[in-house]
Amino acid sequence: MWSDLSDIWKESFSLAWESFNKNTIPIGAVIVDSQDNIIAWGRNRIYDESSKNFKYVCKPLMNTLEIITE
Repeated sequence: MWSDLSDIWKESFSLAWESFNKNTIPIGAVIVDSQDNIIAWGRNRIYDESSKNFKYVCKPLMNTLEIITE
């Protein structure tokens, strides 16, 4: 099953797993260019006390980013 996933999905799930292991909501995301190269990535850090920006990250309850391309 894991081997059937593209590298993009594997990276996204790996980032979500990293969030889960930091006791926060397991969300991982990647941004890719038109050739499917990963150009940016991130994970949820809202409850991650090991994050150096913990006090700033935890102020809002939810941050959302949506990018729609056509």
